[in-house]
Amino acid sequence: MRKDQTDMIWNMTVLLLGALVLLAGGRLLFFAFGFQSDRPWQFVLFLLIFLVLEELFSLFKSRLFPLLLRLFRPEGFLQLILCRSMAETLMVLGILLLLRHLPGIHIGSLAAYTFALFWGGTGLTMRLWGEWKRQNRE
Repeated sequence: MRKDQTDMIWNMTVLLLGALVLLAGGRLLFFAFGFQSDRPWQFVLFLLIFLVLEELFSLFKSRLFPLLLRLFRPEGFLQLILCRSMAETLMVLGILLLLRHLPGIHIGSLAAYTFALFWGGTGLTMRLWGEWKRQNRE
């Protein structure tokens, strides 16, 4: 086999394994936060729509965020990180409150708030860890 074909096979394998991990991890988080679906295909539909909306809102947020920074003028790095995490939290909360009206998907309000705070807190932790790691290298 040629090297290009081998690379393509490995790329497809990694893509399929990544999709399986995404489905398994998404299902675990879906039920861990108290979300419910009547049928498995409704969960897959929810996950696909959630990922598409998250990507679209992230693109919109990346274009809108510099304008918000000019308005609010955060004074330090921590304020900037907190602003980004707050924007992510509100974005995910908005997506969940939109998707809770899908047929067969049951998401309580408190579960949506809890998941949005978890999502924003995870983003905050990752950004702080990355900055701490970068400063330790210097």
